[in-house]
This record gives sequence, C-alpha cells and structure tokens, in this order.
Amino acid sequence: MIPETIGAVLGLLFVVGPGLVFEVVREHYRPPGERSAFREAATVALASLVFTSAALAILAIVRSVRPTVMPDPRLWLIDGRQYVVEHYQLVTVFVVALGSISIGLSAVAAWQRFRGGGGRLDPNSTGWYELFRARVPAGTEPMVRVQLDDGNEYLGVVAQYSVNVLPAERELVLKPPLRIMDASGQFVPLPGPGTFSRIFIPGPSIRSFWVRYPPKRNQGGVRG
Repeated sequence: MIPETIGAVLGLLFVVGPGLVFEVVREHYRPPGERSAFREAATVALASLVFTSAALAILAIVRSVRPTVMPDPRLWLIDGRQYVVEHYQLVTVFVVALGSISIGLSAVAAWQRFRGGGGRLDPNSTGWYELFRARVPAGTEPMVRVQLDDGNEYLGVVAQYSVNVLPAERELVLKPPLRIMDASGQFVPLPGPGTFSRIFIPGPSIRSFWVRYPPKRNQGGVRG
C-alpha cells in the first residue's frame, strides 16, 4: 500500500525510519545473518517503536519546561486538522524534532552497540568478516593470496568484499599491489598494457585464500 497523504507518509517514517537506520548502522559493523522477512520486519518495527517512544519522552520533558515551543497534545486531539492549520509552525517543529531525535537515537544506539570488533561469538558473523574487518590489527590492512578453482592464484590487498552469509553470493575485490602466479610458481605483475587497479573475484570461484596484515599503504579502509 502506497501512502497517499502527508500524514500517512510521516506515520510510515516514524514506524520504519528509526528501525531502518538502526539496521543500516548495524549491518555496517556486523554482517547480516539469514532472517525471515517476518523477523526482519519485526526487528525494524520494534526498534522504531522503542526509539520513537524515547523521542516522545524527551519532547514531553521539553514541553514541561517550555510549553510554548511544543504543540498542546490535548487540543491537537480535540481539534484535529483545525489545530494543525492554526498552529502549523509548532506542529512542524514537533514533527521534525520527533523524526530527528528518534532517528538520531537509533543511529547512536546501533553505533555504540556494534562498533566494537570482536572476540564475542556472533551467529551473524562470517569468516570473511572476521579476517577482513573485525580482527584486522590497528594500522594494517588485509592482504590475501587467493587460489581459484581454475588453478590461478592472485595476490593483492582487500579493497572491498560482500558480507552475504551464503558463499555463492559473496564477492571479493583486490587492489594494488596486484600479482598473479606465473608458470614458474612466482608472483609477477598482471600482464597486459597499462596498470590494472582492481581484480574482481566471485566467491564461488575461490578454492582457498591466505591472509596477512602488512602496514597500510594509505588511509583507505576495507569496505563491506
């Protein structure tokens, strides 16, 4: 169902907005696990309810201290649309404040909860996440030697990787220094004209890889 009025749009924002922000921040620090659509929707709705309620409590405190800067909820309920028309500035301030505070609280809560790396067992985690992000020593970056099913082997720094739990949906991107193993068993620069900047490797084609952590060559971190 598509919301057709401004009120419906705002209602939808408060129902899902804070929860969606919470999930986005969480997935930035922790890879998502396989969850049913119902469980994912319930998580978003519950998070939105919690943070919207917290925002309402904060605004209630503000109104108790400065009643003139917030709309009167009793008159709003009694007069409905007429009250909104006559006090649109107060209503606008309230709506903007409610959305900003609830979304801000959800983002901060998720950041505080999930930003730490991990010695803790996480059922949503993957070996890729642990090796390429959570357990990377400070000041270093993951460099991998990748062996593919076709026998080719590549060496490079991890530029990006996908966090899908299913191996068939994962992808790995390497950045310079990039090397390929030649027939003599030595790693040499990639052949061909120019300088290649990335190697894209589908997860299903990877047989195995080895990881080490040399000092960072620049400030660009691993994404994913």
